[in-house]
Amino acid sequence: MNPFPTNLRDHRFQTGRSNAPHSRKSPSRKRPGVILVLVLLMLTLCASIAAQVASRTIRLSGQAADSQRELQSRWAVVSIRRSILNEARSLLMATTTETPLSKAISNRETNLVLGGNRYQIILQDESAKAPISRMLQSKNQQQVKPILRKLLQGRAILQSNIPAKPSQWREIVDLPNSDSSIRSFENLFAVTQYMTLWSEGRLNVMTAEKETIDALWQFQFNSPAPEAITNLHQTEPAIEFTAANAQSLGLSVNQGEFAVNWLTPTSSSYSLWIVQTKPNSN
Repeated sequence: MNPFPTNLRDHRFQTGRSNAPHSRKSPSRKRPGVILVLVLLMLTLCASIAAQVASRTIRLSGQAADSQRELQSRWAVVSIRRSILNEARSLLMATTTETPLSKAISNRETNLVLGGNRYQIILQDESAKAPISRMLQSKNQQQVKPILRKLLQGRAILQSNIPAKPSQWREIVDLPNSDSSIRSFENLFAVTQYMTLWSEGRLNVMTAEKETIDALWQFQFNSPAPEAITNLHQTEPAIEFTAANAQSLGLSVNQGEFAVNWLTPTSSSYSLWIVQTKPNSN
């Protein structure tokens, strides 16, 4: 006799068969939705990382290009300064229509394209300007200020208190602040046309303007310079200032001593102004 009824075996068998397909199908219905969400998250993350990498790459490329341009500009300025200042004396010589002989001039200006950049270059004879540092050390500022105003010709306003040994132009004149390097250059260049902080302390009468010679003479004698001094630039060759030469020029003893100590027929100080203008369009 069979201890297990047939209907019970069939029930268990059928129950096992009916439950098995159900247990296999339910996970397979949920899995595609989960995978899709994960894929979308990964794509979003990858896109975000790619955008950040691209942005950083562009930023670094721009910084590298700026650094390269700055380095090229810096080396260009160094090269220009070295080349021109070494030949400053010969560069500041020019022939005139009256004579084929070269005569010293006080400044020369040109434009130069180097490394794709355009530069405005101005070479100046600082010895052709009034040596205001020495003037301020020789007399008090109240005596010097009228001469400085005359030399400025309204281009700037003097500071109320000027030190005896100024080291920068802002201690002498009120220079306006400017965000533009070109504008700052123009302001300072205008102020320093007839006076300097950078010379050896003697005025070259062969290259200085008559107004500058008169101002320096007035600083000492309260009168314009005699024609014997202001016309020296017409003499050839240039004379050295000695007590004997001063007497031959008809100068008094005091005037002769001043000429020997404050005037010179040669230059030893030069300045070079280098301004980078708009890049070369070519």
